Amino acid sequence: MVDMGDRPVHIYAVHYREEVWAHADDDGTFDILHLNDTSSLLAGEYEAFVSVASHGKLAFDESLGDLAFATNTKEHGIVQLNLERKEHLEEGVVFYNLTELNGEGAVCPGTHGIAFSKVNRHLYVECSSSSGIFEFSIDEGRVVKVFKGVLGQPKTTPDGDYVLVPNKKNSTGHILVPKMTGEGSTEDFVFDIPGMPDKVAFFPKTTSGDALQLQDYYAFFSLVEPVPETGVAWVDLADVLDAPANGTDRVVAEVITTGMVERSHRGITRGGPWVATHSWAPVSALSVINAEKKDVLHQVEGVGNGTRLLYVPK
Repeated sequence: MVDMGDRPVHIYAVHYREEVWAHADDDGTFDILHLNDTSSLLAGEYEAFVSVASHGKLAFDESLGDLAFATNTKEHGIVQLNLERKEHLEEGVVFYNLTELNGEGAVCPGTHGIAFSKVNRHLYVECSSSSGIFEFSIDEGRVVKVFKGVLGQPKTTPDGDYVLVPNKKNSTGHILVPKMTGEGSTEDFVFDIPGMPDKVAFFPKTTSGDALQLQDYYAFFSLVEPVPETGVAWVDLADVLDAPANGTDRVVAEVITTGMVERSHRGITRGGPWVATHSWAPVSALSVINAEKKDVLHQVEGVGNGTRLLYVPK
């Protein structure tokens, strides 16, 4: 057991550094372990806020080298971190205020979900209070575009070419297409996801070694609408990409009923040939879905009232 900061919530495996980073929400700091020695912290109390500590997330990618970025639900922007140094320089915290750095007069009350695109070296940041997605150019240090109607936590697609945002408020999905560095992305695809989608898991249609594109995946979404006939929605992303760009005849995701959760967040994960989520009612259970057949393979009762899921291959 290793002592950490107060109320750790999210944990990240920075695999290319063989490190684990955990965010302590009450302290607003990161604690870091190295996999070679998990008996003690490699570093701790690495601040990810300017003045007010709160819940936040971490964005990193091997192509960024030592750079990483953290969000904070009670501050107007993102904090730049150094994965190697694990401490701030004497000049203090490097903070990008997204309210001040956009030319659209948009306000970002706080930041939460965050995704990185290698296509343009941009960050896609969810701003709280239904303020939309703020697209931030790392190289230019400015917001290049604000997607005011795109609400939710952004997720880079497995092929790396797009950013997908499940929109819980409007029960829709949005696919953003990155452009060149410094140029705003476009929102090219919108589809319906009945049942208030929260999180997404991608499942490949083939196990071949060929490089897969977005149309080679299904997307499964955890649903949080408080009705018994809810669970997980799925969509063939090839159908989404083939749909008319003018918004007519939008693709509608299909729902697999597993039960509901009594909260606004719901975990979902893909593991091998399965997708899993938990349910609280009408039964407390972990539902395992056959991703190929799109039906419930098992419901393991008594383990449903959780919030996180993790698949371990071996």
